[in-house]
Amino acid sequence: GLSSTRKLLQNFMHRRTEWWAYTESQADPLGYALTTLSQQIGVAIDADIAGELMADRAFTAELHEYARLLGMNTATTQKRADDIITTLSTEQADEQRFEALCQTILSGKGELYSLKASAAQEKRLGTAAQETMINLHHQVGERLLQARQQRLAQASYHFNAHALSLGTALLAHYQAAKAEARVLDFSDVEWQVAQLLSNSEHAEYIQLKLDARYKHILLDEFQDTNPVQWRVLQAWFEAAHQAGQMPKIFLVGDPKQSIYRFRGAEAGLFNLATTYLSARGAASLRQNHTRRSTVHIIHALHATFARSADNSSLSQPRQLDDTSHPRR
Repeated sequence: GLSSTRKLLQNFMHRRTEWWAYTESQADPLGYALTTLSQQIGVAIDADIAGELMADRAFTAELHEYARLLGMNTATTQKRADDIITTLSTEQADEQRFEALCQTILSGKGELYSLKASAAQEKRLGTAAQETMINLHHQVGERLLQARQQRLAQASYHFNAHALSLGTALLAHYQAAKAEARVLDFSDVEWQVAQLLSNSEHAEYIQLKLDARYKHILLDEFQDTNPVQWRVLQAWFEAAHQAGQMPKIFLVGDPKQSIYRFRGAEAGLFNLATTYLSARGAASLRQNHTRRSTVHIIHALHATFARSADNSSLSQPRQLDDTSHPRR
């Protein structure tokens, strides 16, 4: 839809500095990104996954045997068996038959239906037949799940190919419009500074001027730093370190308080910067007292981060002292 397309392109424009960093020094940025993606998805882009699976005689033989055993079981499994046989015997396209099998053997959530051994089932089928049916259930289901994942990977590639083609074209027009108007925006400034300090012929001169001028650097709220900003800082710090003129750096922050993801902040940079500075002699100090929040809020905070799927990208969560007093 138009609204989702607009949002997608706006997000690409918003994160354009990351695109520039990712495709830096590439003569064909779009081609580089798509080639890299095609290598990562683990399946040929235009392979006929459904056709290859439906043409596999061993797989269809397993399906027939699986359906036969299902037909000897309950009314529910008998209906599923009929659906499988109907799908295999119709003259539909391979893709339609594949989707029909997925609807029959997989749940609405795309998971394999549960089929376990039971005394009643063993009485209906016999021990050997029950074991065979359950084994075939898992074998057939895994083949379908694997094929579905491969098809999703292909769809992901083609979606990205279209989206990135549109995004890079829009970005080119946007940059040309700004160049004609002789203006820069904030992302341009960040990227130009990163280039100036790391890749330009003036980098060494600028780094030396910074080293001579600044001996103490305080970086507050570091959890809201974005990757390009860290790239700028790292280029400066590394040049200073190599020259034996490393400034005194104070880095302050708390990944749990990162709230600027919408503008590119990456809380995971806190760990990266900590490791980088620690390897160059910095001390890492932790504070676990707060006068800002009540005990109940602190307990809720710890419980939330303990469940968070993003916990691996944050620094080790600090445990706040529950005896702390709220700020008044």
